[in-house]
Amino acid sequence: IPHTAEEIWSYLKEEETFVQLAEFPDYQEFANQEELLDTWSAFMDFRDDVLKALEVARNEKLIGKSMEAKVTIYPSEQLEMLLKAVDTDLPQLLIISPDFFEVKAVGDIAPQEAQVFGEAKILVEKAAGEVCQRCRQMKNSIGTDKELPTLCAHCAEIVKEENPEAVSEGIE
Repeated sequence: IPHTAEEIWSYLKEEETFVQLAEFPDYQEFANQEELLDTWSAFMDFRDDVLKALEVARNEKLIGKSMEAKVTIYPSEQLEMLLKAVDTDLPQLLIISPDFFEVKAVGDIAPQEAQVFGEAKILVEKAAGEVCQRCRQMKNSIGTDKELPTLCAHCAEIVKEENPEAVSEGIE
């Protein structure tokens, strides 16, 4: 980890030569700090519920890794407001593939196999896509680019943009 920290530090243009010699940055106070902390604390409780649902699916041999799961949330009104308040990339925070994540509308009926947790019903199923060899996420767009058949469309675009000579030489 010290070597990784040094490498990252070299890109940050900081005054100190070494990360280990730098002072911790001052923290900021926000007017709505308590509200933010309460929101994120509630979100982390919800995240724990999703992780429990994923663990049950793993124990039942439905999935191996969380990226192999299709997760559907059937929220209460309170949870729906919380998820809107968090307003960020939920699949990334939940460590699941974005192509296979859905939050249903309040009032939608959850199937019987959905697991019930306080404010949500969570349905975990096996995702129908394939794993991208670059981002390791389950995606529906694997192989849409014929030159890079093991990558999703997003990763293929990045590889072609950042390293076109490798693609022309045959990256596989």
